[in-house]
Amino acid sequence: MSAEGNKTAPSVAKPPTSRSPSPSPLSSDDGNDRNTYSISQSLFDALVARGFSENAIKKSIVAGCVDESTCTQWIQLHEGHPELDTPMEPGVEVVVKAKRILTEAEREAKVKELQERAKQKKEAETKELQRKERERLDMMRKMAHMKNEMEDVRRKMDIDEARREKAADLEARRRVKIQIVADRLQRKGMSKDEAYATAEREFEEAAERGRAEAAEKLAKLQEAAQPSTAKSTSAPAEDGAAGVWDLSAITAAASAEAKLDTVFAGATPASAEELVASIQQHTPAAQSEECVRTLRLILSNIITDPFDIKKRTLRVSTKAFREAVLPIEDATQLLRWCGFDLSTDATGGHTICLSTVLIRKLRHALALLSR
Repeated sequence: MSAEGNKTAPSVAKPPTSRSPSPSPLSSDDGNDRNTYSISQSLFDALVARGFSENAIKKSIVAGCVDESTCTQWIQLHEGHPELDTPMEPGVEVVVKAKRILTEAEREAKVKELQERAKQKKEAETKELQRKERERLDMMRKMAHMKNEMEDVRRKMDIDEARREKAADLEARRRVKIQIVADRLQRKGMSKDEAYATAEREFEEAAERGRAEAAEKLAKLQEAAQPSTAKSTSAPAEDGAAGVWDLSAITAAASAEAKLDTVFAGATPASAEELVASIQQHTPAAQSEECVRTLRLILSNIITDPFDIKKRTLRVSTKAFREAVLPIEDATQLLRWCGFDLSTDATGGHTICLSTVLIRKLRHALALLSR
């Protein structure tokens, strides 16, 4: 390039002398020779497809263009310039870097690397999902535990309130009855204080006599139950003939229900296998089979829906429980081994409630009963 050419026309290929051209992300120099530039094969082919000459493309790279858009703008801006198609200055070189084709071994290694990355990513996602699922289950268990505690507190409050109301009602009836007797005594000439004291004394004496008569009557009924049982086994009474009431079933259920406090006050059974074996060996066999069937139904209902408080609460006064489970003490012990506790409902009746559900214990007991 001549000095006269430099005066008549601005330089296109040579960058400003005040600073060296900065390499673009698409070009690279070797760090030692700053006059060597590079352009990717794909960018070069795209510019050639636009109809630009190879010399113009290389000069746009030397000028600092970095992609197809900037190269196109630079070349179009300098179209018609006499130096656009002149050879490159000595020492300035633009190398077109073709995309290297991977060998079969490199391709397999790259595929394995990508597969390993995908596998690791999938494992990480699976672990994250498992962690979130554990957190969700823990939260559900905590919420269920809190709900059970709140229900227990509410149930105890209801029971206490019912007891207070019952005591207040009895006290109100007592005062009314005493006041009626006191008014009658006042009309007979007694003073107010004397009449009230006499009426209160008479009420207490009558209550004491009632309790004594009830105890005596109960004793007579229990004594009459024994000979009636023997009589019923030998020969049934004829229709219309006078006989003694058979209260053996009632007294047996009452006695078994009275033992619940003792059963639940003692130590928790350690082995479910021994309890189930004792239930299955109980005689008569029909009663044992009915007890096993009832226990299996109770446990399977709870396992199916462990959050239903109704299925986890057993009323002792129901016929099914009183006839199938209550007569066999080991059946009650098995329920206690599963986690049931004895409580009293708002009406004063006994209930057996499972506050904390341990699915593992329930399934183990159900499996033993199903053998």
